Amino acid sequence: MPYLIAAVVLVGILCVLDLILSLGVIRRLRIHNELITKLMSGEATSVAMMMPVGDSAEPFTAITDADGMVTEKSLPGRNLVGFFLEDCTGCQQLLPDFLAAAARFPGGRERVLAVVVHTSGEEKIADYRGRLAPVARVVVEGADQGIGAAMKVRGFPAFGLLDDGRLLASGPEILRATAPAVG
Repeated sequence: MPYLIAAVVLVGILCVLDLILSLGVIRRLRIHNELITKLMSGEATSVAMMMPVGDSAEPFTAITDADGMVTEKSLPGRNLVGFFLEDCTGCQQLLPDFLAAAARFPGGRERVLAVVVHTSGEEKIADYRGRLAPVARVVVEGADQGIGAAMKVRGFPAFGLLDDGRLLASGPEILRATAPAVG
C-alpha cells in the first residue's frame, strides 16, 4: 500500500509539472503569434540589426576593393550602408532592392558603402562583389570585424542611412524609400 501511495503522489507531481510547462509553452506561443501578426501587418518595425538610431559609428578603417581606404571620417554627409553575409538567403533576396536604392541614391556610388562578410573564405563572395561594385564601394571583411563591429551589426542583411557617421534610420524599409525621401 505505501508503494501505491508513493506512485500516485509521484504521478500527481509529474502531472502538475507537465501542466506548468504546457502553460509556459502556450504563453510563449501567444507572444510569438502577436509579434508575427504585428510584423506582418506593418505595426511593428523590423528587428534592429545594427546600432540604435541616433548612435554614431565607432572609429574604423577598411580597404575597399577599388577605391582604397575608407574610415568613419571619409563618409561625410548622408551615406547608404548595406551589410551582406555570403550564405544568407535574406541577403540574396534583398540584394536587388539594395542595388536599386544604391543606383538612385543622391551622390551615387561615392555615397554608398557595401560590406560583404565572409565566414569561410572569400571565393563565395565573388557574386556580391560583381553586382555591388558598379553602385557601391565594396569592403570585404570577416565576421565581427571592422565596419560591422563599428556599427554593431547583429544580423544580416543590415541596412543603414548615415548622416556624418550618425545612424538616421535602419532596416530594409529605407531601401524602398524614394530618392528624395532618402536624400
